[in-house]
Amino acid sequence: MSASKGDTIGIVGAGSFGTALAVALARAGRAVALYTRTPAVAQAIAATRRCPRLPDVAVPEAVRVVESPRELAAAARFLVIAVTSTDVGPRLVELGAVLDGSHLIVHAVGALAAPDDVRVSELIERATPVLRSGVLAGPALPGDLAAGRFASMVVAAAFDEVTAEARRLLNLPPALRLYGSRDVIGVELASALAGAYTAALGLADGAKVGVGPRAVLV
Repeated sequence: MSASKGDTIGIVGAGSFGTALAVALARAGRAVALYTRTPAVAQAIAATRRCPRLPDVAVPEAVRVVESPRELAAAARFLVIAVTSTDVGPRLVELGAVLDGSHLIVHAVGALAAPDDVRVSELIERATPVLRSGVLAGPALPGDLAAGRFASMVVAAAFDEVTAEARRLLNLPPALRLYGSRDVIGVELASALAGAYTAALGLADGAKVGVGPRAVLV
């Protein structure tokens, strides 16, 4: 028997993070609908149960590859947006044509949306009819998720229902622990700044300037 719409997690994006999250969820018994706009990736997963962007990890049969945003919207009420910051705007416009006010969205885009450096939660409000959304962020690397190693994330939303559903569907202790927050802006900006801090620390290490600049950044 197939899972209900309310118990299925829809993931937009079959990159390394989206695929790894789908794998971790499926291994824990969750039903997953995975949508990618790249036909070659969809065909590879369906035919070989391997994603070209995470080739060393087998994709369980519980991960169902769907062919269109409309099919995704019909399969899952709760959606995770796991695409790049340069691609999220067009994907939200695409989804906006098929979603409705009953859907819930959390995004895992660890940057501000290009080209105008807009917070993704703002784009969700503008581009879709979805009324309740949130942000998913934290130190959960694709390799750790796929291998079942410990990871943790936080879901931030202004709506308790979003946090509750995210924790019900995505919390996979002990492998993945999901915490809640109401600070949407703070979590989005912290996630976006993490990449900038990583680059800055790398430059400081490469220039061998010592611990002072690291302390300033921290």
